[in-house]
Amino acid sequence: MNLDTTTERRSALEARYAPWQPRTTAQLFDEVAAQYPERPFVLCDDRTYTYTEMGRWSVRLAAGLLALGVRPGDHVAVDMANFADFIALKIAVARVGAVSVAVNYLLRHEELAYVLRQSDSCVLITMDEFRGLDYLDCLDRIAPGWEDHGGGDMLPRLRHVFVRPVNSDQPRRGAPLSCLEAAGMAIPDEQIYAITRGVSARTVSDIVYTSGTTGKPKGVMLVHDAVTRTAYG
Repeated sequence: MNLDTTTERRSALEARYAPWQPRTTAQLFDEVAAQYPERPFVLCDDRTYTYTEMGRWSVRLAAGLLALGVRPGDHVAVDMANFADFIALKIAVARVGAVSVAVNYLLRHEELAYVLRQSDSCVLITMDEFRGLDYLDCLDRIAPGWEDHGGGDMLPRLRHVFVRPVNSDQPRRGAPLSCLEAAGMAIPDEQIYAITRGVSARTVSDIVYTSGTTGKPKGVMLVHDAVTRTAYG
């Protein structure tokens, strides 16, 4: 890319976002999706998702979260590798004003238990297995009976767990991620879009955990406006 092209793109970007308007990650996504609905957004090994496709997916997931009782400020943990589902869930959580807790998918059961407990997560979306790590076994050790009772006595705030199958169509145990979408079938898209538009950009969007090299990992709280400004920068 030559200097003239870089200068032109920078000028176009400054014109497009000046003056800066605080917005949530989901609000910004919807703005871009409205302008470039068929542009590729997520490229995977087996398929590509356009902005429109990812938007629809995130709305259905958001409807499921809403149907389960997830409300603004609630914490939703996602323990997942680099799958398109993670992105759809990230936008979905932002749509309902909840807080995304991105969990390091290499954590073992003791470390995972700490993050889930310390973050006060009410929903967990995880995988059944990945790179030799059995996530269902980890959950068995943390909260026996999680398939039916969530976190139980060990994680009393954790009400729901959903499992993304990695090497098959269905997880060995637990409610598949498709059940989350099915839970919100009765909720219309426009209701979700209305909620999305009403979320404040100054509310917390993410809790990101530090590495914990000198002690327990600490949950760092980020607000939407900081995340979108960083993306702009």
